[in-house]
Amino acid sequence: MFAVLVKKEILNNILSFRFAVTFLLFFLLISGSMVMMAANHSKQMHDYYNLTAAYRQRVEQMRDFQEFEIFGMTSRRRPNPLSAVAMGLEPDMSRSVTNSLWQDIEIGGSPYANPLFALFSTPDVTYVISIIVSLLAILFVFDAVCGEKEEETLKLMLSNSVPRDTVLMGKCVGALACLYASLFISLGSGLVAARVISSLAFSGTEWLRMGGLFLVVLLYISVFVMLGLFISTSTQRSGTSLMISLLVWVVLVLGVPNLVPVVARQIVPLPSMARLAGEERAIHEEEWGNIRQRLREARTQEERRELITEARQAIERRLGMLRDNYENRYIQQATLAKMISRVSPSACFTYASTALALTGIDTYTDFVRYVYLDFRSRFERGIAELRRDRRSRESEVGAIDFERLPKFEPENDTIQLSFKHALTDIGLLCAYNMLFFLTAFVKFLRYDVK
Repeated sequence: MFAVLVKKEILNNILSFRFAVTFLLFFLLISGSMVMMAANHSKQMHDYYNLTAAYRQRVEQMRDFQEFEIFGMTSRRRPNPLSAVAMGLEPDMSRSVTNSLWQDIEIGGSPYANPLFALFSTPDVTYVISIIVSLLAILFVFDAVCGEKEEETLKLMLSNSVPRDTVLMGKCVGALACLYASLFISLGSGLVAARVISSLAFSGTEWLRMGGLFLVVLLYISVFVMLGLFISTSTQRSGTSLMISLLVWVVLVLGVPNLVPVVARQIVPLPSMARLAGEERAIHEEEWGNIRQRLREARTQEERRELITEARQAIERRLGMLRDNYENRYIQQATLAKMISRVSPSACFTYASTALALTGIDTYTDFVRYVYLDFRSRFERGIAELRRDRRSRESEVGAIDFERLPKFEPENDTIQLSFKHALTDIGLLCAYNMLFFLTAFVKFLRYDVK
Protein backbone atom coordinates (compact mmCIF):
# COMPACT_ATOMS: atom_id res chain seq x y z
CA MET A 1 0.00 0.00 0.00
CA PHE A 2 2.83 2.41 0.88
CA ALA A 3 4.53 1.84 -2.50
CA VAL A 4 1.24 2.50 -4.29
CA LEU A 5 0.79 5.79 -2.42
CA VAL A 6 4.36 6.88 -3.16
CA LYS A 7 3.90 6.05 -6.85
CA LYS A 8 0.65 8.02 -6.89
CA GLU A 9 2.28 11.07 -5.30
CA ILE A 10 5.24 10.96 -7.68
CA LEU A 11 3.00 10.67 -10.75
CA ASN A 12 0.73 13.48 -9.55
CA ASN A 13 3.75 15.70 -8.92
CA ILE A 14 5.45 14.93 -12.23
CA LEU A 15 2.31 15.57 -14.24
CA SER A 16 1.60 18.88 -12.50
CA PHE A 17 2.53 22.30 -13.84
CA ARG A 18 4.14 23.05 -10.48
CA PHE A 19 6.74 20.34 -11.00
CA ALA A 20 7.58 21.62 -14.49
CA VAL A 21 8.21 25.11 -13.12
CA THR A 22 10.17 23.77 -10.15
CA PHE A 23 12.39 21.55 -12.29
CA LEU A 24 13.01 24.36 -14.79
CA LEU A 25 14.02 26.79 -12.02
CA PHE A 26 16.21 24.15 -10.38
CA PHE A 27 17.99 23.45 -13.64
CA LEU A 28 18.46 27.06 -14.72
CA LEU A 29 19.47 28.49 -11.36
CA ILE A 30 21.67 25.70 -9.98
CA SER A 31 23.34 24.84 -13.27
CA GLY A 32 23.73 28.49 -14.23
CA SER A 33 25.17 29.34 -10.83
CA MET A 34 27.65 26.47 -11.05
CA VAL A 35 28.83 27.50 -14.50
CA MET A 36 29.12 31.20 -13.60
CA MET A 37 31.02 30.57 -10.36
CA ALA A 38 33.33 28.08 -12.12
CA ALA A 39 34.16 30.73 -14.72
CA ASN A 40 34.80 33.22 -11.93
CA HIS A 41 37.14 30.71 -10.23
CA SER A 42 39.06 30.24 -13.48
CA LYS A 43 39.56 34.01 -13.68
CA GLN A 44 40.72 34.06 -10.05
CA MET A 45 43.31 31.36 -10.77
CA HIS A 46 44.53 33.24 -13.86
CA ASP A 47 44.89 36.47 -11.88
CA TYR A 48 46.55 34.64 -8.99
CA TYR A 49 49.27 33.19 -11.23
CA ASN A 50 49.81 36.51 -13.03
CA LEU A 51 50.08 38.52 -9.82
CA THR A 52 52.42 35.96 -8.25
CA ALA A 53 54.66 35.97 -11.32
CA ALA A 54 54.71 39.78 -11.46
CA TYR A 55 55.65 40.01 -7.78
CA ARG A 56 58.39 37.40 -8.20
CA GLN A 57 59.87 39.34 -11.12
CA ARG A 58 59.86 42.55 -9.09
CA VAL A 59 61.60 40.87 -6.13
CA GLU A 60 64.25 39.27 -8.32
CA GLN A 61 65.04 42.67 -9.85
CA MET A 62 65.71 44.33 -6.49
CA ARG A 63 69.29 45.56 -6.16
CA ASP A 64 69.85 45.31 -2.40
CA PHE A 65 68.36 43.91 0.75
CA GLN A 66 67.30 47.27 2.17
CA GLU A 67 65.01 47.84 -0.82
CA PHE A 68 63.30 44.54 -0.04
CA GLU A 69 62.89 45.49 3.64
CA ILE A 70 61.17 48.74 2.65
CA PHE A 71 59.07 47.13 -0.08
CA GLY A 72 58.07 44.16 2.08
CA MET A 73 56.84 40.71 1.13
CA THR A 74 53.39 40.44 -0.46
CA SER A 75 51.65 37.05 -0.28
CA ARG A 76 48.38 35.70 -1.59
CA ARG A 77 46.29 32.66 -0.73
CA ARG A 78 45.58 30.25 -3.55
CA PRO A 79 41.87 30.42 -4.55
CA ASN A 80 39.72 27.62 -3.14
CA PRO A 81 37.91 25.53 -5.81
CA LEU A 82 35.05 24.77 -3.40
CA SER A 83 34.29 28.49 -3.20
CA ALA A 84 32.57 28.03 -6.56
CA VAL A 85 29.92 26.08 -4.64
CA ALA A 86 29.95 27.88 -1.28
CA MET A 87 31.64 31.28 -1.45
CA GLY A 88 31.28 32.09 2.24
CA LEU A 89 34.19 34.21 3.54
CA GLU A 90 36.50 33.39 0.63
CA PRO A 91 36.66 37.06 -0.55
CA ASP A 92 38.03 38.06 2.87
CA MET A 93 40.67 35.32 2.70
CA SER A 94 41.78 36.07 -0.86
CA ARG A 95 43.22 39.47 0.03
CA SER A 96 46.90 40.24 -0.34
CA VAL A 97 49.03 40.21 2.84
CA THR A 98 52.12 42.46 2.99
CA ASN A 99 54.76 41.90 5.68
CA SER A 100 57.46 44.49 6.26
CA LEU A 101 59.93 45.10 9.07
CA TRP A 102 59.21 48.82 8.74
CA GLN A 103 55.47 48.68 9.44
CA ASP A 104 52.62 46.48 10.65
CA ILE A 105 51.00 43.81 8.50
CA GLU A 106 48.96 45.36 5.70
CA ILE A 107 45.86 43.58 4.38
CA GLY A 108 44.99 44.66 0.86
CA GLY A 109 41.84 44.28 -1.16
CA SER A 110 41.07 41.17 -3.15
CA PRO A 111 42.76 41.75 -6.53
CA TYR A 112 40.44 39.40 -8.41
CA ALA A 113 37.08 39.98 -6.72
CA ASN A 114 34.14 40.61 -9.02
CA PRO A 115 32.74 44.07 -8.08
CA LEU A 116 29.19 42.91 -8.86
CA PHE A 117 29.47 40.40 -6.00
CA ALA A 118 30.04 43.32 -3.63
CA LEU A 119 26.97 45.10 -4.96
CA PHE A 120 24.73 42.03 -4.98
CA SER A 121 24.78 38.77 -3.03
CA THR A 122 27.17 36.22 -4.47
CA PRO A 123 25.01 33.84 -6.57
CA ASP A 124 26.82 30.63 -5.62
CA VAL A 125 25.05 27.28 -5.36
CA THR A 126 24.52 27.48 -1.60
CA TYR A 127 22.93 30.92 -1.96
CA VAL A 128 20.54 29.65 -4.64
CA ILE A 129 19.63 26.62 -2.51
CA SER A 130 19.33 28.63 0.70
CA ILE A 131 16.95 31.21 -0.81
CA ILE A 132 15.30 29.97 -3.98
CA VAL A 133 15.23 26.20 -3.50
CA SER A 134 13.90 26.48 0.05
CA LEU A 135 11.02 28.62 -1.23
CA LEU A 136 10.28 26.17 -4.05
CA ALA A 137 10.37 23.25 -1.58
CA ILE A 138 7.85 24.76 0.82
CA LEU A 139 5.58 25.84 -2.07
CA PHE A 140 5.81 22.34 -3.52
CA VAL A 141 3.87 20.86 -0.60
CA PHE A 142 1.91 23.77 0.88
CA ASP A 143 -1.40 22.21 -0.27
CA ALA A 144 -0.43 18.54 -0.06
CA VAL A 145 -3.11 17.89 2.60
CA CYS A 146 -5.44 20.89 2.68
CA GLY A 147 -5.54 21.00 -1.12
CA GLU A 148 -6.70 17.40 -1.34
CA LYS A 149 -9.29 18.13 1.33
CA GLU A 150 -10.74 20.95 -0.79
CA GLU A 151 -10.89 18.60 -3.77
CA GLU A 152 -12.45 15.93 -1.49
CA THR A 153 -9.96 13.31 -2.70
CA LEU A 154 -8.49 13.01 0.78
CA LYS A 155 -11.83 11.98 2.28
CA LEU A 156 -12.28 9.42 -0.46
CA MET A 157 -8.82 7.98 0.13
CA LEU A 158 -9.24 7.70 3.90
CA SER A 159 -12.67 6.11 3.53
CA ASN A 160 -10.77 2.96 2.64
CA SER A 161 -8.61 1.05 5.09
CA VAL A 162 -5.56 3.22 4.53
CA PRO A 163 -3.67 4.30 7.68
CA ARG A 164 -3.18 8.03 7.99
CA ASP A 165 0.50 7.66 8.82
CA THR A 166 1.00 5.76 5.55
CA VAL A 167 -0.74 8.52 3.61
CA LEU A 168 1.45 11.20 5.19
CA MET A 169 4.64 9.20 4.63
CA GLY A 170 3.65 8.66 1.00
CA LYS A 171 3.21 12.39 0.47
CA CYS A 172 6.52 13.09 2.17
CA VAL A 173 8.52 10.50 0.19
CA GLY A 174 6.83 11.43 -3.09
CA ALA A 175 7.63 15.13 -2.72
CA LEU A 176 11.22 14.47 -1.65
CA ALA A 177 11.80 12.05 -4.53
CA CYS A 178 10.74 14.66 -7.10
CA LEU A 179 12.75 17.46 -5.51
CA TYR A 180 15.86 15.31 -5.01
CA ALA A 181 15.73 14.09 -8.61
CA SER A 182 15.51 17.69 -9.85
CA LEU A 183 18.42 18.68 -7.62
CA PHE A 184 20.61 15.76 -8.70
CA ILE A 185 20.03 16.40 -12.41
CA SER A 186 20.61 20.16 -12.07
CA LEU A 187 23.74 19.89 -9.94
CA GLY A 188 25.19 17.08 -12.05
CA SER A 189 24.62 19.05 -15.25
CA GLY A 190 26.18 22.13 -13.68
CA LEU A 191 29.31 20.24 -12.60
CA VAL A 192 29.75 18.69 -16.04
CA ALA A 193 29.27 22.01 -17.81
CA ALA A 194 31.63 23.76 -15.38
CA ARG A 195 34.33 21.15 -15.99
CA VAL A 196 33.99 21.53 -19.76
CA ILE A 197 34.06 25.34 -20.01
CA SER A 198 36.46 26.16 -17.15
CA SER A 199 39.56 24.91 -15.35
CA LEU A 200 37.60 24.02 -12.21
CA ALA A 201 38.74 20.64 -10.88
CA PHE A 202 38.39 18.96 -7.50
CA SER A 203 40.85 16.68 -5.74
CA GLY A 204 39.80 13.44 -4.06
CA THR A 205 39.36 15.12 -0.68
CA GLU A 206 37.41 17.95 -2.27
CA TRP A 207 35.04 15.44 -3.85
CA LEU A 208 34.45 13.98 -0.37
CA ARG A 209 33.65 17.49 0.83
CA MET A 210 31.27 17.87 -2.13
CA GLY A 211 29.56 14.67 -1.05
CA GLY A 212 29.13 16.08 2.46
CA LEU A 213 27.77 19.30 0.98
CA PHE A 214 25.25 17.34 -1.07
CA LEU A 215 24.00 15.49 2.02
CA VAL A 216 23.59 18.81 3.85
CA VAL A 217 21.58 20.13 0.88
CA LEU A 218 19.30 17.09 1.03
CA LEU A 219 18.70 17.68 4.74
CA TYR A 220 17.99 21.35 4.15
CA ILE A 221 15.43 20.71 1.41
CA SER A 222 13.82 18.07 3.57
CA VAL A 223 13.36 20.61 6.40
CA PHE A 224 11.18 22.83 4.23
CA VAL A 225 9.21 19.89 2.85
CA MET A 226 8.43 18.79 6.41
CA LEU A 227 7.60 22.39 7.36
CA GLY A 228 5.27 22.70 4.39
CA LEU A 229 3.51 19.46 5.35
CA PHE A 230 3.12 20.70 8.92
CA ILE A 231 1.54 23.96 7.73
CA SER A 232 -0.68 22.08 5.30
CA THR A 233 -1.94 19.75 8.05
CA SER A 234 -2.56 22.77 10.33
CA THR A 235 -4.87 24.60 7.92
CA GLN A 236 -8.13 23.83 6.20
CA ARG A 237 -7.72 25.91 3.05
CA SER A 238 -4.87 26.03 0.56
CA GLY A 239 -5.00 29.83 0.35
CA THR A 240 -4.43 30.11 4.09
CA SER A 241 -1.63 27.55 3.92
CA LEU A 242 0.06 29.51 1.12
CA MET A 243 0.03 32.78 3.06
CA ILE A 244 1.35 31.16 6.25
CA SER A 245 4.04 29.28 4.30
CA LEU A 246 5.28 32.48 2.70
CA LEU A 247 5.26 34.31 6.04
CA VAL A 248 7.19 31.53 7.80
CA TRP A 249 9.69 31.32 4.93
CA VAL A 250 10.32 35.07 5.04
CA VAL A 251 10.91 34.98 8.81
CA LEU A 252 13.18 31.92 8.81
CA VAL A 253 15.17 32.56 5.62
CA LEU A 254 15.25 36.35 5.29
CA GLY A 255 14.34 37.76 8.68
CA VAL A 256 16.32 35.87 11.32
CA PRO A 257 19.71 35.63 9.51
CA ASN A 258 19.68 39.37 8.74
CA LEU A 259 18.37 40.64 12.08
CA VAL A 260 20.50 38.49 14.40
CA PRO A 261 23.82 40.32 13.67
CA VAL A 262 22.13 43.63 14.56
CA VAL A 263 20.86 42.16 17.84
CA ALA A 264 24.28 40.68 18.65
CA ARG A 265 25.97 44.05 18.04
CA GLN A 266 23.59 45.68 20.51
CA ILE A 267 24.17 43.05 23.20
CA VAL A 268 27.97 42.81 22.74
CA PRO A 269 29.09 46.15 21.23
CA LEU A 270 32.46 46.44 19.54
CA PRO A 271 34.48 49.63 19.04
CA SER A 272 34.80 50.74 15.44
CA MET A 273 38.02 50.15 13.54
CA ALA A 274 38.57 53.92 13.48
CA ARG A 275 38.35 54.07 17.27
CA LEU A 276 40.67 51.07 17.59
CA ALA A 277 43.20 52.74 15.29
CA GLY A 278 42.93 55.95 17.33
CA GLU A 279 43.62 54.06 20.57
CA GLU A 280 46.65 52.42 18.97
CA ARG A 281 48.00 55.82 17.89
CA ALA A 282 47.39 57.17 21.39
CA ILE A 283 49.42 54.31 22.88
CA HIS A 284 52.29 55.05 20.51
CA GLU A 285 52.24 58.76 21.31
CA GLU A 286 51.98 58.20 25.06
CA GLU A 287 54.86 55.72 25.29
CA TRP A 288 57.18 57.71 23.06
CA GLY A 289 56.26 60.86 24.95
CA ASN A 290 57.18 59.16 28.24
CA ILE A 291 60.75 58.48 27.12
CA ARG A 292 61.32 61.62 25.06
CA GLN A 293 62.79 63.55 27.97
CA ARG A 294 64.85 60.54 29.07
CA LEU A 295 66.25 60.23 25.55
CA ARG A 296 67.45 63.84 25.72
CA GLU A 297 69.14 63.12 29.04
CA ALA A 298 70.78 59.89 27.85
CA ARG A 299 74.54 60.27 27.58
CA THR A 300 75.51 57.20 25.55
CA GLN A 301 74.19 55.48 22.47
CA GLU A 302 73.73 52.30 24.46
CA GLU A 303 71.38 54.05 26.90
CA ARG A 304 69.33 55.42 24.01
CA ARG A 305 69.00 51.95 22.44
CA GLU A 306 67.86 50.53 25.77
CA LEU A 307 65.25 53.27 26.16
CA ILE A 308 63.97 52.73 22.60
CA THR A 309 63.79 48.97 23.19
CA GLU A 310 61.93 49.56 26.45
CA ALA A 311 59.42 51.85 24.71
CA ARG A 312 58.85 49.38 21.90
CA GLN A 313 58.28 46.54 24.35
CA ALA A 314 55.79 48.64 26.31
CA ILE A 315 53.97 49.56 23.10
CA GLU A 316 53.82 45.92 21.95
CA ARG A 317 52.57 44.83 25.37
CA ARG A 318 49.78 47.42 25.47
CA LEU A 319 48.84 46.88 21.83
CA GLY A 320 48.68 43.15 22.50
CA MET A 321 46.31 43.69 25.43
CA LEU A 322 44.16 46.04 23.35
CA ARG A 323 43.95 43.62 20.43
CA ASP A 324 43.32 40.63 22.70
CA ASN A 325 40.42 42.49 24.32
CA TYR A 326 39.01 43.39 20.90
CA GLU A 327 39.40 39.81 19.66
CA ASN A 328 37.69 38.39 22.76
CA ARG A 329 34.71 40.70 22.36
CA TYR A 330 34.59 39.92 18.65
CA ILE A 331 34.51 36.20 19.43
CA GLN A 332 31.76 36.75 22.00
CA GLN A 333 29.70 38.74 19.51
CA ALA A 334 30.19 36.17 16.73
CA THR A 335 29.39 33.26 19.06
CA LEU A 336 26.22 34.94 20.30
CA ALA A 337 25.08 35.78 16.77
CA LYS A 338 25.81 32.25 15.59
CA MET A 339 23.93 30.71 18.51
CA ILE A 340 20.79 32.85 18.06
CA SER A 341 20.75 32.58 14.27
CA ARG A 342 20.57 28.79 14.47
CA VAL A 343 16.87 29.26 15.11
CA SER A 344 16.79 29.51 11.32
CA PRO A 345 17.44 26.35 9.25
CA SER A 346 18.92 28.67 6.61
CA ALA A 347 21.65 29.78 9.03
CA CYS A 348 22.39 26.16 10.00
CA PHE A 349 22.69 25.27 6.33
CA THR A 350 25.05 28.18 5.66
CA TYR A 351 27.29 27.33 8.62
CA ALA A 352 27.46 23.63 7.73
CA SER A 353 28.05 24.13 4.00
CA THR A 354 30.76 26.78 4.43
CA ALA A 355 32.50 24.69 7.11
CA LEU A 356 32.72 21.75 4.68
CA ALA A 357 33.81 24.03 1.82
CA LEU A 358 36.57 25.65 3.93
CA THR A 359 34.99 29.09 3.55
CA GLY A 360 33.36 29.36 6.98
CA ILE A 361 34.03 31.23 10.20
CA ASP A 362 36.42 28.64 11.64
CA THR A 363 38.58 28.64 8.51
CA TYR A 364 38.62 32.44 8.46
CA THR A 365 39.64 32.59 12.14
CA ASP A 366 42.48 30.12 11.49
CA PHE A 367 43.54 32.19 8.47
CA VAL A 368 43.71 35.43 10.49
CA ARG A 369 45.67 33.68 13.24
CA TYR A 370 48.08 32.33 10.63
CA VAL A 371 48.58 35.77 9.06
CA TYR A 372 49.20 37.67 12.28
CA LEU A 373 51.02 35.04 14.33
CA ASP A 374 52.43 32.05 12.46
CA PHE A 375 53.43 33.63 9.16
CA ARG A 376 54.58 36.88 10.77
CA SER A 377 57.08 34.98 12.95
CA ARG A 378 58.18 32.86 9.97
CA PHE A 379 58.69 36.03 7.96
CA GLU A 380 60.84 37.64 10.65
CA ARG A 381 62.96 34.50 11.03
CA GLY A 382 63.34 34.21 7.27
CA ILE A 383 64.43 37.84 6.94
CA ALA A 384 67.00 37.34 9.68
CA GLU A 385 68.43 34.36 7.81
CA LEU A 386 68.54 36.30 4.54
CA ARG A 387 70.24 39.21 6.24
CA ARG A 388 73.00 36.92 7.43
CA ASP A 389 73.49 35.63 3.93
CA ARG A 390 76.10 37.62 2.06
CA ARG A 391 74.38 37.07 -1.25
CA SER A 392 71.39 39.04 0.01
CA ARG A 393 73.61 42.09 0.43
CA GLU A 394 75.08 42.19 -3.02
CA SER A 395 74.37 45.46 -4.82
CA GLU A 396 73.28 43.97 -8.08
CA VAL A 397 70.13 42.80 -9.80
CA GLY A 398 69.02 39.46 -8.43
CA ALA A 399 70.22 40.10 -4.88
CA ILE A 400 67.06 38.46 -3.43
CA ASP A 401 66.56 34.74 -3.92
CA PHE A 402 62.78 34.39 -4.31
CA GLU A 403 62.85 30.66 -3.57
CA ARG A 404 64.30 31.32 -0.12
CA LEU A 405 61.44 33.58 0.95
CA PRO A 406 58.96 32.07 3.44
CA LYS A 407 56.08 30.25 1.74
CA PHE A 408 52.60 31.60 2.41
CA GLU A 409 50.72 28.34 2.89
CA PRO A 410 47.83 28.49 5.40
CA GLU A 411 46.92 24.99 6.53
CA ASN A 412 43.36 23.86 5.88
CA ASP A 413 41.33 21.78 8.29
CA THR A 414 41.22 18.06 7.67
CA ILE A 415 37.93 16.71 6.39
CA GLN A 416 37.34 15.09 9.80
CA LEU A 417 37.76 18.44 11.55
CA SER A 418 35.50 20.17 9.02
CA PHE A 419 32.76 17.63 9.67
CA LYS A 420 33.27 18.19 13.39
CA HIS A 421 32.76 21.94 12.91
CA ALA A 422 29.62 21.26 10.86
CA LEU A 423 28.26 18.54 13.16
CA THR A 424 26.20 20.88 15.36
CA ASP A 425 24.41 22.43 12.39
CA ILE A 426 23.89 19.08 10.69
CA GLY A 427 22.40 17.78 13.94
CA LEU A 428 20.08 20.79 14.13
CA LEU A 429 18.90 20.22 10.55
CA CYS A 430 18.11 16.61 11.48
CA ALA A 431 16.30 17.86 14.61
CA TYR A 432 14.24 20.33 12.55
CA ASN A 433 13.29 17.50 10.20
CA MET A 434 12.15 15.33 13.10
CA LEU A 435 10.29 18.22 14.80
CA PHE A 436 8.33 19.31 11.73
CA PHE A 437 7.55 15.74 10.66
CA LEU A 438 6.33 14.70 14.11
CA THR A 439 4.16 17.80 14.49
CA ALA A 440 2.74 17.21 10.99
CA PHE A 441 2.13 13.57 11.91
CA VAL A 442 0.27 14.51 15.12
CA LYS A 443 -1.77 17.15 13.29
CA PHE A 444 -2.68 14.77 10.47
CA LEU A 445 -3.88 12.07 12.89
CA ARG A 446 -6.48 14.58 14.13
CA TYR A 447 -7.13 16.26 10.80
CA ASP A 448 -10.77 16.79 9.85
CA VAL A 449 -11.16 15.58 6.28
CA LYS A 450 -14.86 16.51 6.02
